[in-house]
Amino acid sequence: MSRALSLMVLLVAGSVAGWAISVDPAIAYNNVTGNQGWTGALGMTFQVTRPITIDALGVFDSGQNGLLRDLYVEIREVTILGSITGCTTASNCELTDAGTVLANSPAASATFSAGGSYPLVSGARWQSIPETTLSAGYWMVIAYGYGTGEPNYNASGGLPTHVASSNTYNGAVVWGVGPYIGNAYGVGTLPTVWDFWSGGGPIIRYGAGTFSVVPEPSTYALMGTVGFALYLLRRRKANAKKG
Repeated sequence: MSRALSLMVLLVAGSVAGWAISVDPAIAYNNVTGNQGWTGALGMTFQVTRPITIDALGVFDSGQNGLLRDLYVEIREVTILGSITGCTTASNCELTDAGTVLANSPAASATFSAGGSYPLVSGARWQSIPETTLSAGYWMVIAYGYGTGEPNYNASGGLPTHVASSNTYNGAVVWGVGPYIGNAYGVGTLPTVWDFWSGGGPIIRYGAGTFSVVPEPSTYALMGTVGFALYLLRRRKANAKKG
């Protein structure tokens, strides 16, 4: 099934299930429980190869039982993408200064309150945001506020069992940027270090932030075609009953 058709099915299923929001997750999380009480921020860098528009932000919900801590998520431009060479072991790679520089302010952000009512889709809680275009370049999705009661997930150097899928939006988004991923930093500071382990780690290291991209015009066209076909089918059935 194509991505566009899958999205159409997802949107229809969402309306049937009563979702308050329809999303096409950049990172879809599995329904798992977090394993790390890190209270600082957790970021994952990605490259945008052609402009995309985001319309929702999400945060990983440990255990999918509602948020027990206030969480914050943002998308911030990477103005300088740092790099590291010679990383082969944790001792010479972990939390190494990579020279990464981020924009002074986020392009998009959302705050999730503990106990708040937010729709659960693909292991994350979601909020709609004003449509925001991300230009071609490097960006980081960042979340913080996790800790006791609402842990994040950290795959470290193991398998990313917390990730159901990561979306490239037909090549518009590239994951695995830089010396792999994982910028971890303390509250109130921007990331300057790569959180390595054993020379890298999985592409989507953390169960933390995610975002949704608005479908491209071709996808909208397909959705309209499918919708019109469904209308004709319903009308045909109604006419058959009358006859």
